[in-house]
Order: sequence, then C-alpha cells, then structure tokens
Amino acid sequence: MAQEWDRVYKTLFEQELRPMLWICGIEVASDTEIEELPTEYRNDLRPDRVYRVGGAIVHIEIQSSYDADLERRLVAYWAAIKGLHGAAPRQIVLLPRGGAYTGIYREQGLTLTYDLVDLTTGDPSELAASQVPSLALANPLAGSHIPQVVRQLKTLPASHQRTQVDLALLVLANNPDLTTTLVQELRRNDMASTLLGQTDSGRELLEQGRTEGREQGRVEERAATTHLLLELRFGKDPLADVVAARLANYPMAEVISAINEADSIETLLRTDT
Repeated sequence: MAQEWDRVYKTLFEQELRPMLWICGIEVASDTEIEELPTEYRNDLRPDRVYRVGGAIVHIEIQSSYDADLERRLVAYWAAIKGLHGAAPRQIVLLPRGGAYTGIYREQGLTLTYDLVDLTTGDPSELAASQVPSLALANPLAGSHIPQVVRQLKTLPASHQRTQVDLALLVLANNPDLTTTLVQELRRNDMASTLLGQTDSGRELLEQGRTEGREQGRVEERAATTHLLLELRFGKDPLADVVAARLANYPMAEVISAINEADSIETLLRTDT
C-alpha cells in the first residue's frame, strides 16, 4: 500500500507542482523559478522530493504511515542536501494520513526542526476548491465535500483527473460508504462516461420491497461500482466484466483494498480478496 501512495504522490507533484508546494506552506509567485533537484545521494540516501524554489532549497518527505526512523533520516537528508547544494534545506513532512510527529527532533545535543503538513486536519473547503481537490478527502469530516471535489475534478485535464481519482480511492479505501458516494457523484457529473453507463439496475425491485430483488439490486450495484473502480485503476480491459461479477459478492471494503493492492487485473482472477 505504501508504494501506491508513493506512486500517486509522485505523479501529483509532477502534474500539480505549484499547488502542491502551496499546500506544503510554500508561497510561490507566478514568476518564481522552480527547479527539481536530484534525489539520489551517496550511502543510498533517497529523499522524496527536493526543489530549488527561487533562492531556497526545499525538501519534502511524504509519509503515509508512521516510521520511527523518519526523523533520523531527516538529519541525514539535511546534511546530504546542504553538502551538495551549499544551503540548508527547509524540510517539510507531508502526512496524507496523519501521524505522531512533533516537528522537532533532539538527540545527543543535536536539534532538528521541520514543518509538518497534516492533511487530515486540512480545511476541506479550501482543498476541494484547489487544483488538487482530492486531498480534501483526507480530512475525516470531508464526506459532505465530495460533490464539490468532483465538480472541481471535472475542470482538470483527463490525465490529472485519473491521478486524483486514484488518490481519492486510496484515501477512501477503508470507507466503502464514501467510496460509493464518490462513484455516484462521478456518474452524476458524466465523468469517464464510458465507465458510467450502468445505473442502479435493481432500484425498481428495491422500491417494490421484494427481498430477492433487493439483494439482486445490491449485487448489481456493487458490480457496477466495482467495474468503475477496475477501469479507473487498470484502464479498459475485457476482463473487467468478469472480475466485477466475481468481486460483487464480497464486502466493498475488501474489494477496494484488493483492487488497490493488485498489480494487474489478472491478479484478481487468480487470487481471493
């Protein structure tokens, strides 16, 4: 799962660099030059992102899960970056899922301070209106902002939409109800229209109160949602119908997790969730 977070955030910084720097607390004027700097150093040190922003060096670490060694690595990164570029970096730890860090590290007389950006406490309204609206969903209270997030996604280029839908699915992986809400909003906004042609096929039977029809409606709804998630994750694939039908009988939380962790759609045919 950590690799999935790394992949999505790498693409986010490539597609939306200035908005991502703004989210990290770095004000960047429209005429400010930004240069991406090398992230491979001696002794196998590999910081996540390093930039020259105007005259300043900025180092950003994306930490999707708690790592007790992070702060010691920050010290090593600080020394390596300063040694190579001749200036002390401003260090920022970006927390997509929160984390128990303090922003200050002390050991044997050494003190290192760094900035913390915890997206779980970010302002959902502000983030939903930004160029990276899916980040709003990191806040546990952001469910009501899903319609705004999707409307903002619709204004982005198609490749950026795909990245941010991937991000939204990661953020909501353990919340199947909000995942369903997201899928419904994508349908309502005609996004990825070829994926959204299937509707809630069991609705009439649900309204009639027929038990058998009610269960069939649920299964078909899960299959339609799963089909969309598969195509958003892997692109169009002739196996999507078969895999969606197979996974429709599993709880959505397990389905979302399995799709996020699978290397390919074929993997989902060979293994159980």
